[in-house]
Amino acid sequence: MDEHPNVALVRRAYQAFAVGDLATVGELLHDEIVYHFGGRSPLAADYQGKQQVFGFWARQYELTGGTLRIVPSVITATDEYAFVRLQATAERDGKTLTAPGVNVIRLRDGKALEFWSYTDDQYALDEFWS
Repeated sequence: MDEHPNVALVRRAYQAFAVGDLATVGELLHDEIVYHFGGRSPLAADYQGKQQVFGFWARQYELTGGTLRIVPSVITATDEYAFVRLQATAERDGKTLTAPGVNVIRLRDGKALEFWSYTDDQYALDEFWS
């Protein structure tokens, strides 16, 4: 079975993010992107537009001293959605994060329009970011 073209698109975005290639990531985000980061930590919010999303990521990198890593293990996609099983790791103020999770991405015209980030242990993630 052939891979859906949106799998390659999403894989490209995660690879670019991993090496800090935000220009490429930005090309793959819709101008009206909404990024939902749930939970009860100070970072929990709905970030709207590229500027807010990039600001959110910058804050995560600042808080972790650049140690945040997001490694996808499975990517699957349809015409409208992509699903990514991943593991996030980071260090912050003597705390270590190992957070398996799932990202759900709604796509339009080959770009991420809406993004939900879910973790296997929301309490641990909230504690890490608080």
